[in-house]
Amino acid sequence: MSLAARDALLSRLAGVAWPAGPLLDALALSPEAAVLDVGAGDGGLLRAWEAWGHRGRLAGVDPAPGPGVQAGTAGALPFPEGAFDAALFVRSLSHVPDARGPCGRRGGCCGRAAS
Repeated sequence: MSLAARDALLSRLAGVAWPAGPLLDALALSPEAAVLDVGAGDGGLLRAWEAWGHRGRLAGVDPAPGPGVQAGTAGALPFPEGAFDAALFVRSLSHVPDARGPCGRRGGCCGRAAS
């Protein structure tokens, strides 16, 4: 079962869509922060963040990207080092073979926040 199918099934069984709001509240990032969503799928979290009023750069990558999401993986990001303030791995970090890769080291894709 794909992650999208699993999420749809869980949402249907629970009677609610996946709750992005509590996650966005908990992150407490600046509204101007540049944020990368790794494993963005169809870009749902990015759209929720835009609707939430985020004004900074939002980008997503996924091996099987939906509309508005770029093709890519955590191990081969299509962005230069330091391009983002934060990287999100919502329900996707467990699929990254080496979490110490580009987003897991100082000076990687999140070098702006790490420096």
